[in-house]
Amino acid sequence: MSWFVRPDVVRLPLSDGQWITVKKQLSAGEKHDAHARMAQVGVEPMRVDVFKVGPVLVLAYLVDWSLTDDDGHPVSIKGEPLDVVEATIRALQPERFDEIHEAIARHELAIAEARLQKKTIPPGEIGSSPISISPVGAGGGTSG
Repeated sequence: MSWFVRPDVVRLPLSDGQWITVKKQLSAGEKHDAHARMAQVGVEPMRVDVFKVGPVLVLAYLVDWSLTDDDGHPVSIKGEPLDVVEATIRALQPERFDEIHEAIARHELAIAEARLQKKTIPPGEIGSSPISISPVGAGGGTSG
């Protein structure tokens, strides 16, 4: 397994024959940037702004799409700066944004599930027991 994320993309279908192209996986830097964009500004301790979670997830993954304007002209986002893509996403019909967000969230969940299935204990290593028994006296036992 490589230590680095390959810049692979995946095409996800949407309704009405439309599609989006998303990053197959986010890099550590892309995840950190996304988490930073979700933070509430000027709040201590740091908290997540729940209204930013969906748009930030879409911005982090979205690479391209087949969407067009009302006149049928392609609305290009590929290679555009994040602020331009964000403004374009904000102009979507709410239910269309929700469809894109849900497709990306399903994609992210599938990646997480696949990663969990691949995790195994390397040969020669001993895994920890799911339940470890501590001696009664450990940590000043409280049992009578």
